Amino acid sequence: QPLRYTKATVLRVPPALTLLRGENFPRTDSVVTNIIGLAETKITAYNTYALCVAGAYFGKFNGPIMDFIPPKLETIGGSALRGQSNLTGPLILPCAKTIGGNSFDGCSSITELYSTSPNLTTLSANAFKDCTQLLKVTLASPVLSSVAVDVFNIAITNLTWFSAPPASREAFDNLITKVA
Repeated sequence: QPLRYTKATVLRVPPALTLLRGENFPRTDSVVTNIIGLAETKITAYNTYALCVAGAYFGKFNGPIMDFIPPKLETIGGSALRGQSNLTGPLILPCAKTIGGNSFDGCSSITELYSTSPNLTTLSANAFKDCTQLLKVTLASPVLSSVAVDVFNIAITNLTWFSAPPASREAFDNLITKVA
């Protein structure tokens, strides 16, 4: 935990950054509430609890959620951004393959999920639990095959598919079961 005693509130990261681990930050003196440059990095995966408030690695970030989403992000681990309720606006995931359980749980100010990735295969349990302002979901993956029945727990009012819906009827049914 190289930042344990720094009392840093803001970090600036270089575009060449390829890995960010929540464990690098202290659980006790969590004062980091902003990471500048994260959206310009080469990070392809957020591990479990990467930017999580509930794991007590970070404080709450403020501003557009896209300021914290690298453009090449493919894997979003469980509880990666859990509790980041002050992040606002649309969540755009052009390269997503896997969205883990509780990834965006409590991110109540996300307004839209927009994933044009043709490689999205997995939406895990409670991935968007309590995303109370999330009303619009746009997907494009014909290979979506693993969808938990409780990905959303709110009423999605607009679901758009850019390609044919997934070949698995179960995946589609699970996507809309609780929110139809």
